[in-house]
Amino acid sequence: MSEVVDQEGTIAARVAVKSSGPSRAQVAWVIALLAILVVGLASIVVVRATGAKLVPVQQWQYKIVSPSDYVIQEKMNELGKQGWELVFARRAMSGSEYNRTASYEMLFKRPINSKASSSKE
Repeated sequence: MSEVVDQEGTIAARVAVKSSGPSRAQVAWVIALLAILVVGLASIVVVRATGAKLVPVQQWQYKIVSPSDYVIQEKMNELGKQGWELVFARRAMSGSEYNRTASYEMLFKRPINSKASSSKE
């Protein structure tokens, strides 16, 4: 303990308080981190012990086609039978001002691992 004299001449005692250990908040953080670590390690052990496998992410293949207005429905039906799904379509105009032709630009997708993807296009 040390003594300090203030401006009025009063002696005040200053007590140095030593920390006796970590605070409750520090202990709580350590416990939380240990719990996360234990849960993570336990999940790794369970996955390895059971032989569980992670499910792969679905992969896609894409196709862009531009049929004319006259055959758009037939082309869509043909690609649908092959397992292609229409994702996006827009009408596109080409040619000069006096000789314009219209077609559709269409984007299709299908899963890579599907049976339809192995068939002839």
